[in-house]
Amino acid sequence: MLQSLPTLATIQDDITRTQSKPPYAAAPLRPQAPDLPEFKLGDTVAFTDKQLRERVGAILGIKTTSCSLLCDGEQSRMSPSMLQKIIALQRSA
Repeated sequence: MLQSLPTLATIQDDITRTQSKPPYAAAPLRPQAPDLPEFKLGDTVAFTDKQLRERVGAILGIKTTSCSLLCDGEQSRMSPSMLQKIIALQRSA
């Protein structure tokens, strides 16, 4: 790609040196990151484990691709896209 403007991109063929100007929508420059929920250290989250059980844990660490969790005394890592933030947790007596 030679040039990119807000509404137009210029593409040049390396062999023939011909240039074309397709609509901007046909030549996306950057893929958009999916909207992920924002988490903080200590947040309570729910997720489904490999055995398809619903689990609840607390966030110990956050990176761009994974969150460290403490769940039932065990530490594990999950993708933020697999987590659901829990606002209030009620425990039965």
